Amino acid sequence: MNATVELGCRADVTNSGTVDFSSRPELKAYGLRTEPWLFVFDDSGRIATRIEGAFSVADLEAAVEKARPEP
Repeated sequence: MNATVELGCRADVTNSGTVDFSSRPELKAYGLRTEPWLFVFDDSGRIATRIEGAFSVADLEAAVEKARPEP
């Protein structure tokens, strides 16, 4: 699945090289201590899937499917 094409989704990707986990309030708020991580939100803005650590394309596709609204 190409989420951008099929769902009109976008992904914000940031890579600053080094992440200072101790000084980033958004990382503290979600209890993130390592990377990578993935959050997929449903159409109401709630977290539908949270993955911490490595994930596959299949994991990403399953997360997006889980967040899709019911027809």
